[in-house]
Amino acid sequence: MSTSDRFINFGIDHGTCNSAIAVMTTTGPEIIRPGGFDLTMPSVVYILANGRVIVGNEARTAMISGSPDKGDGHTSYKPQIGQDYRYHFPASQQVKTAPELGAIVIGELLKAYRDETQRSPRAAVSTVPAKFKQPEREGTRQAALLAGLEHVEMLQEPVAAALACGFTADRNARSQWIVFDLGAGTLDVSLVLVRDGDLIVPEKGNEGDNYLGGTRFDRDLLDFVLGPVRSDPNYHGIMERNSQLQPGYTPLRKLYQLDSFNVESHQQAWGRLLLAVEKAKIELSTREEAEVSLNSDLMKDEAGQRVEVAVRVTRSAYERIIGPHVEKAVSVCQNLLRRNNLQPGDISSLILIGGPTKTPYIRSVLHKRLNIDLQSNIDPMTAVAAGSAIYAATKEIPRHLWPQRVPAGQTGAARLTLEYEPGAKSPVHFVAGTVQGPALEKGGLTVVFSRTDTLWRSQPIEVSADGVFEAELMLFESPQRTLSSFETVLRNAEGTILDHIKEPNVWYPMGEPVMALPNSYRVAL
Repeated sequence: MSTSDRFINFGIDHGTCNSAIAVMTTTGPEIIRPGGFDLTMPSVVYILANGRVIVGNEARTAMISGSPDKGDGHTSYKPQIGQDYRYHFPASQQVKTAPELGAIVIGELLKAYRDETQRSPRAAVSTVPAKFKQPEREGTRQAALLAGLEHVEMLQEPVAAALACGFTADRNARSQWIVFDLGAGTLDVSLVLVRDGDLIVPEKGNEGDNYLGGTRFDRDLLDFVLGPVRSDPNYHGIMERNSQLQPGYTPLRKLYQLDSFNVESHQQAWGRLLLAVEKAKIELSTREEAEVSLNSDLMKDEAGQRVEVAVRVTRSAYERIIGPHVEKAVSVCQNLLRRNNLQPGDISSLILIGGPTKTPYIRSVLHKRLNIDLQSNIDPMTAVAAGSAIYAATKEIPRHLWPQRVPAGQTGAARLTLEYEPGAKSPVHFVAGTVQGPALEKGGLTVVFSRTDTLWRSQPIEVSADGVFEAELMLFESPQRTLSSFETVLRNAEGTILDHIKEPNVWYPMGEPVMALPNSYRVAL
């Protein structure tokens, strides 16, 4: 049985705006590109009027440029994944729950995994925000099961990010990091201690905000693009303030009658405008100004006039819009330091995770206000997926899901099974095993372990009369975590091979990740 048959081997970052999938290889985690192009895939589901479902970039494009009579799409459903919230697709007369939408997105990621590895996935690690409660975790698990998986392990996103950073860390280092994970919907800030290659999150090592993230930035920028409703008693004050943020400010509600326009009354149009706002926001990371625009009319306003979207936004205005949120993010970091009796000088680096951390303004404020060196040696968009794959390599698939294996030697004579931990803290690793089958009665059975790099081979190890044996294996030593793969051969007294397996497969050095989450809770009397 290969390591990917026995251990989970891959992880999923099911994100609010973007999702990713990674698989563990002999050289470390590798991101699988859905569709063969981008490293991440938009968490967008679009259903055409004829019932055909499209996902990802194609769905995103359809939401921005399509018309309501052709189909409907939804995104940013993840925060409601633990609630009884319904998403309507009027053109196809369908209704979906958040877990059902999540299953469609995860299913697309699993398809990419099958295409890349030629394997059918049965179990996976799925990450969740640190602040998710049990209903949200259960909703995430339900989405994965609906996508076709049979077993799901939960891992908190900050821990996955820390694992991705720690994967390339010097195992002799002793340092303290802060993982600053600013995603689309949540902010998770975690204190991570590095001790001889282990990653440790202390008991008081987590702070966060369930409502602070890129989606909040998008919503505030959307409010700026729309402008206040005319009936708002603070209409003139808001208009004056926004005009100070950006001279020549002309919002959509000044041009059109859109006072009743909101997410509840116009789900489709609202989603299209929100995606256009997000696109402009991303452009502002590299440009001084961007335009929020759509290729076709947004809708008809209350006077029956077609609404054309073309609103200019400057980087300066955007930075002042999100300024209070960035200051709140800084205060979350400061609270974490205070709770753990630490000063900024005690922190080696601030690890940036999540797409919004690419914003130059956010990086500048964090560095100036916290006075901690920023570390962004990994892709903030895929770090969580990479960390989940690292963790997956240490998690065994439930035995009832293991594929049936026929002994490689004399069929039915004997069957070899190994028990071992896939991660090692020492280069000398303990392995136990059992042998079953009629050949055991004759005795004289031996087992030999051979490392596949041909640099180490064990002496023949005797199998006891009850079919048990033990061994200490020498792992390959490297400054970075490396997979040592072995082949194990069972022979009888005449030297005939009775069974042969390509195991064990052990990572060294590998500390135990922390704060894995249970699949569910059970209460019994």
